[in-house]
Amino acid sequence: MIYLTGDTHGVYGMDRFSPDNFPAGEELSRDDLMVILGDFGLFWSDPPSEGERKELERLSSRPWTTLFLDGNHENFTLLDALPQEERFGAPVGVAAPNVFHLRRGTSTPWKGGRASSSAAPGAWTGTGGRRESPGGGGRSRRRRNSAGGSIPSSPPDGRWTGF
Repeated sequence: MIYLTGDTHGVYGMDRFSPDNFPAGEELSRDDLMVILGDFGLFWSDPPSEGERKELERLSSRPWTTLFLDGNHENFTLLDALPQEERFGAPVGVAAPNVFHLRRGTSTPWKGGRASSSAAPGAWTGTGGRRESPGGGGRSRRRRNSAGGSIPSSPPDGRWTGF
């Protein structure tokens, strides 16, 4: 099973993986994948904060395998320094046991096809290892749905769907 989520923003969004918020996770195995689609955020502080280390250890101990794509709220200096190994048919950064960074510009084979990890060239500029939105001043912008309301970072009813 493959589960998708995004915008965990470090310690602020990791509670979505708790047994209370994701009870189905207790039945998963290392063959199951949780893919975080950007703004992982546990590699922000240098050195890592106690909270970041604790959440990374907690995520590493969950029964599934976690893969994450970087977003604009990352410390790219830290991500680029992760040890690298070949996994899932492509080079990945090893963040912790069972937690892997899918590096930009790679193509990963999946059942039935391939997925690419990429970003538009020049879409983000570097500032001290952190990439900020051009003209955004580093401010975070909440996405809006068509009705103008905020899009939640995890399902409001606690249900998850995998494929």
